[in-house]
Amino acid sequence: MANDDDRDHEIGRKAAEIEKAAREARRFRKMDYWQPYAKQLEFINATRLHRETGLFAGTQLGKSETAAFMTACNLTGLYPSFWDGIRYDHAIDGWSVAKSLKMSRDICQVKLIGGVGEEWGTGMIPKHLLLPDPIASRGEGGAIDTIKVRHVSGNISTLRFRTYDAGRESLQGATLDWIWLDEEPDLDVYSECLSRISARPNGRLIITFTPLLGMSGISIRYRQESSPDRTFVQMGINDVPPAKDDLPDPDGGGSSPDGGGTVYGHLPLGEREKIIEGYPEHEREARSRGEPMLGEGRVYATPEEMILEDENIHAWPNYWRWGWGMDPGAGHPFGAALQCFDPDQQVMHTVAEVRMANATIEQQCQAMHQIEKKLFNSEGMAIPVAYPADTGTRDRQSMTPLTKLYGVYLRMMNEPASLPGIAGQAKFSLEGSVTELEQWERNGRWKVHRRCLAYLEERRLYHRKDGEIVKLRDDVLCAARYAWMMRRKFKTLDECRGLGGGGGSPYGPRGPGGGGRPTQFAKGSINDPHGCIDVFTGQYKKFGS
Repeated sequence: MANDDDRDHEIGRKAAEIEKAAREARRFRKMDYWQPYAKQLEFINATRLHRETGLFAGTQLGKSETAAFMTACNLTGLYPSFWDGIRYDHAIDGWSVAKSLKMSRDICQVKLIGGVGEEWGTGMIPKHLLLPDPIASRGEGGAIDTIKVRHVSGNISTLRFRTYDAGRESLQGATLDWIWLDEEPDLDVYSECLSRISARPNGRLIITFTPLLGMSGISIRYRQESSPDRTFVQMGINDVPPAKDDLPDPDGGGSSPDGGGTVYGHLPLGEREKIIEGYPEHEREARSRGEPMLGEGRVYATPEEMILEDENIHAWPNYWRWGWGMDPGAGHPFGAALQCFDPDQQVMHTVAEVRMANATIEQQCQAMHQIEKKLFNSEGMAIPVAYPADTGTRDRQSMTPLTKLYGVYLRMMNEPASLPGIAGQAKFSLEGSVTELEQWERNGRWKVHRRCLAYLEERRLYHRKDGEIVKLRDDVLCAARYAWMMRRKFKTLDECRGLGGGGGSPYGPRGPGGGGRPTQFAKGSINDPHGCIDVFTGQYKKFGS
């Protein structure tokens, strides 16, 4: 019996030691136990090919935790099996930059190293790899300026904590491999940080933030200024997997990225609606979905899912009518939207788009024709193009009206976009057209193909400030609205191909003043520029009257 008691005592002692070691490991080797959600992993892996990577995320969804994990991996050279991001086989120099010294201490420092005293080494960087005696920072108790970290190469990585509040000048001079920006800085501070990594071949900058500043310079840079060096990931509350208690099947959660088991979320499903409702209404999209916060609210409030479609355009009847809308790029990107109108159900379908910056008129028109060729397997189509009233102004260099310059390549309509049946300047009204278009959305009469990413992005960000629509970053959105306003001028595909007696424009084959052979049409047909024939009087009247 004594031997059995001794054996049981020894087993208990070893079990206690193992449990203590496990607690110590979880406390001081946190990075070994951290597992990313799908969106967090997407953000990590995006750093492999992109110099700038942004994580637009809601509040308390783990964005700082993710960035701290990435920073720890790069400082130490220790990478998990699921990692497909940038790798450093050498010790690195890096920065962690926050708005203020207090935020740097309370967020970035805590996530990376824990704190001072007994909390030292309880962050993402393993305690045994942190060199002692960090350099303290002045001005905030417990704040640290510089830490040294052992890298697997045998050399020492250096991380310095910096702040936006210190100004751009305080961020000059250094040459770095890695920068983590926590929350949004001013664009000049961002630019200065970006220049710090420019001299390193594998220099990387990541930024994690909740976009409460709306369409700031940073948001615009990531979301609307395309570059192969830059990308972003958006993460909302519903991208967090279910919590463990939400699942009746203990193995039914999200799978671990390295196949090591289930990844459970930290937010119970039943609490999420309460969390969202607890935010001020104008902040909900930013705090719950990572969408840049708008001013007084969205212009188009219909849920996006209600307007999305994946229809096969080749299954549509031949008599449905087609048209382009365009918004010339004068001081902003060029936008164009291809639409198809169902005259039976009175439904408008937006099927394709173009958005281009710094392109010539010829390049813009070529992009439109390339879409036509791809969709219809046909060249030389003449789909009518709607345009805003200011397209009639003259080009500054040639002093030629823009309608005529575009008319060399496109079938421009013979009048600018206007609301039908309205006289005077009201027919060009922005508010009037937007209000009516929003009614079409609510009534299920406005559909947008999922591939129209620029349109959907602009629509999400379209908002009012001080009661007025903010006319920024709405290039494709406006182009689609102009086309919709002029749907009465749309043509069938046969007419656009020059078949069915309606191959050319009523005012020339390539727009106003385009010249070329006269267009042939049946008197009173849809192509007759004079209108249709009233069967009672035998006189011309306008279509739709």
